[in-house]
Amino acid sequence: MNPPSYFFLPDLVSYCTYPLRINPNGKEQARASQEWLIDGGDLSPRKKKGIMQLKGGDLTAACFPDADSPHLRVCCDYINYLFNLDDWLEELDVQGNSSVEDCCIAAMRDPVNFQTDKKAGTFLRGRCSTSGSQDARIHPRSGIMRCAETPAAANHVSSL
Repeated sequence: MNPPSYFFLPDLVSYCTYPLRINPNGKEQARASQEWLIDGGDLSPRKKKGIMQLKGGDLTAACFPDADSPHLRVCCDYINYLFNLDDWLEELDVQGNSSVEDCCIAAMRDPVNFQTDKKAGTFLRGRCSTSGSQDARIHPRSGIMRCAETPAAANHVSSL
């Protein structure tokens, strides 16, 4: 039996009855995040081009339309980092993926004291420890990264 030569995607857009909102700081923060990833990622020209075409910051601006600039920047960096991390993991075997996973979780749990020579860990540790935040850690149960700028935000995120 031959595989189908086409398929239909459902019209998911028409189910969204709310208006699309984009963060007004989105373009600025998306550009800064792309520059951060490209400058610090030691990437090939092909991967740099891929990051520029990905537009992860634009996606983040649509997901967080009400975030202020510092919080939006952290979210842009995290989304861009995750897309880049996905590319790195595709180049590894299962053991390598597990090792990188352990490294990244440890870097997010303790970005100040964690030490590694793995690119994924040092890159993430550098972003968390230089975000200007009072707290930059991963929540142990939810796995949600938090880089809280204020005690109120830290209290909200820690409840996740």
